[in-house]
Formats: sequence, structure tokens, C-alpha cells
Amino acid sequence: MMARKMLLNVLLPATGEEYEFRVPREMTVDQAVSLMSSILASRAPAFYEADGEADLMIRSGDGLAGQDFNPRETFASLEAQGLIYDGALVALA
Repeated sequence: MMARKMLLNVLLPATGEEYEFRVPREMTVDQAVSLMSSILASRAPAFYEADGEADLMIRSGDGLAGQDFNPRETFASLEAQGLIYDGALVALA
């Protein structure tokens, strides 16, 4: 049985800090970005403001680094397409 949540290693470029988030596989990228942005804005208010414009970007992968994930896709769908995996390196951009 597949785990219901996926671990993401999220870089916040504004601070250079990395954070780990567990997100439900059935959650959309947009929903996760909204939650992550709010949490990170509260942790680093001098460096980051959640403005609703953030995207989730691939940090590593065969020629995919720097590409944004489709905000309407679920993590389960992205995983099925081979675009993300448990422990993936991503950035909130």
C-alpha cells in the first residue's frame, strides 16, 4: 500500500534554508504551495511574504531542474508521471 503522504525537501531561496514538508498525495500543488508559503512566511517574515504568487519548482532531475509543476496536478498524478518522488528536492519560487 502506498503511503498517503509524500516527503518534500523544500528550499526557500529568499533565505537559502531548506525545510521538510509532508504533503498528502491527493493534494494539488497549488494547495500545498499555499500552505507552505503561509508557514514559511511566518517563520521568516523579514525575508519572505506569502503573496499568493509562489510556484513549486523542480530542483533536480534529468533535464527538468528549474521547471514549475502544474499547480492543478495532484502529487499522486505527478508521481505516476515520474515527475516527483518521495524525498524530492523542490523550491518555493
